Amino acid sequence: MAIAPRQLAIPTALTLALALVLTPAKAAAHGHLPEGAQIVFDPTDPSAIYATTSFGLIVSRDDGATWRWICFQAFLSKPPIELEEAVIGILPDGTLLTAYEELFRGTSHGCSWSDADARLLDVTDFEVLPSGDILALQAELGEPSQIFVGTAGGTSWAPRGSPLASEHLVSIAAAPSDSSVVYAASTLAPPAHGAVFYSSDDGGTTLLAHPIELGPSELSAYVAGVDPLSSARVFVHTWSPADADRLLVSDDGGGTWAQIFTADEILAFVMSADGARAWIAAGVAGVWRSTDGGRTFLEVGTVRARGLALRGDELWVWANQSVDGFTIGRSMDGGDTFEMLFSYPDLAGVAECEETDAVTAICPMHWPDVAFELGIDAGPRDAGAGLDASPALPDADVDGARAPDAGATSPPSGESDGCACKIASPRRRAGGSATAALAAVALLAITSSRRTYRRRARRRP
Repeated sequence: MAIAPRQLAIPTALTLALALVLTPAKAAAHGHLPEGAQIVFDPTDPSAIYATTSFGLIVSRDDGATWRWICFQAFLSKPPIELEEAVIGILPDGTLLTAYEELFRGTSHGCSWSDADARLLDVTDFEVLPSGDILALQAELGEPSQIFVGTAGGTSWAPRGSPLASEHLVSIAAAPSDSSVVYAASTLAPPAHGAVFYSSDDGGTTLLAHPIELGPSELSAYVAGVDPLSSARVFVHTWSPADADRLLVSDDGGGTWAQIFTADEILAFVMSADGARAWIAAGVAGVWRSTDGGRTFLEVGTVRARGLALRGDELWVWANQSVDGFTIGRSMDGGDTFEMLFSYPDLAGVAECEETDAVTAICPMHWPDVAFELGIDAGPRDAGAGLDASPALPDADVDGARAPDAGATSPPSGESDGCACKIASPRRRAGGSATAALAAVALLAITSSRRTYRRRARRRP
């Protein structure tokens, strides 16, 4: 979630093109409804829950009954374009990690923040291991990509293995059953087109390449998750700016692949700790569940899911506020029904922190503007601290998305509190008539933007 100390040098015309083709339609109501990305649970405090939004983090310290706000200004040097693209994770000791190019550590329940390491300026993804060590991908534009390992609560970092030239590492995951088995995915640098999948049996020190064949309009592939019981069974998500996304599975560590699900949007994938069930968040197509270990999927809910998370037998969802009437919900029956836990207008204000913490010092001056965007009465706005210095609050849905394809390939299934599942997906696609131009622009976005994925599904450590 950190903004890099430099800005991309993209020509004005291309910037406009990116805005036109990669930004979804907006919904009005004081502005635009925010779009969420992740929900994570504190392993040291069962009542503490964190979630990412396009305007910062929100936190509940009473198991979802009350939610408060942590502004991005508390840890970023300048406002991001799309904060919802940030990656958030939590260590076994409760330390928060968030990456928006730079990697930041958050302590005291997210009230105090610091840089993790000066070398980690373009972190595209990271994985928290059961031991508390962290594997992070440093992928600076125009430079070789490198895996870094973090120890001592994320305060000590060192490169692992050899750097990868001419590639942009975008995602990483370790097998829950054997953390020495690591998978990563990269996008080839222009003018090449394609993706490479990597497997490792020594914690990422050595990587074995497995090329993935992408469709004509597909631009990238990401590690979606690893089966909690089988370290050789791994799921990959492909992304297309104009056509359907696909979910692939390999039972041999990336040697061969089979398509198990396709939909206009695949935004999250989670598996249960026993590997028996899995779920997919497919945006406007709803929630899909598998009860056969992710081999076939059936639709179970009409919630326009933007993200999923598992806590034991509880399935948490990031919904579409404007359509579903709530933002965060919880299901106790595997996704058949959801109870509303949080709606944006219910945000109770700035997170309660010590007087000396950055959140207390900085966030109150920005709260009136965010409250106004969310339709909350928080008093007069301070024009000096307005949303001119904040990211736009994007709409949480895209009209016209297609339903999943349950034809030749069965829809996928999965659920897991033990699967390090994640889904990466750049901004949503435009109409098919612009496929060729959009593909070129989106490819540049993948290799040149701060991060080109969203991690929308996360297990509890």
